[in-house]
Amino acid sequence: MYCPRCGKENPDGSAFCNACGSPIVGGAAKAADKSADGSDKSSGNIIGSVASLISAVAALAVVAIIVFTWISVLSEW
Repeated sequence: MYCPRCGKENPDGSAFCNACGSPIVGGAAKAADKSADGSDKSSGNIIGSVASLISAVAALAVVAIIVFTWISVLSEW
């Protein structure tokens, strides 16, 4: 893997160039997507992202319900 800024060779999976310190685009991300057996895990990352998004939306909905219930109780006083 070569640095796009200075052109020096770096180990595969490097996030930064060993010579100039410039970020190497996709270096660490590509290495993280490979499992120990060499298979690609990127589709699992997408499923995990969707699950996280759904969880966040559900948590926001619960908080909104609690806040609106609390407001309606206070307005009855």
